Amino acid sequence: MAMIEQKPKTKIVCTLGPASRSVEMVEKLLKAGMNVARFNFSHGSHEYHQETLDNLRQAMLNTGILCAVMLDTKTEAQFKKQETSSCGVRKRMC
Repeated sequence: MAMIEQKPKTKIVCTLGPASRSVEMVEKLLKAGMNVARFNFSHGSHEYHQETLDNLRQAMLNTGILCAVMLDTKTEAQFKKQETSSCGVRKRMC
């Protein structure tokens, strides 16, 4: 009977941020086993996250290792917090 090679079920999720978004660091993370790159949209601009995604793509090309991308978006509570002024009143009402 032939042996079936099983892929590991465990995934390694890494949040890419200021200390881990360079091409060199992402290459290290991929080689160490990162399967999923998490982007935290609670912080940073869309341009910042695009640069990080570009770095991830380059690191995947350089290493030949594929990686999934997970976008952690803001919650409704975080949106409401941004809409509130320093006096605690919603900005639309000020």
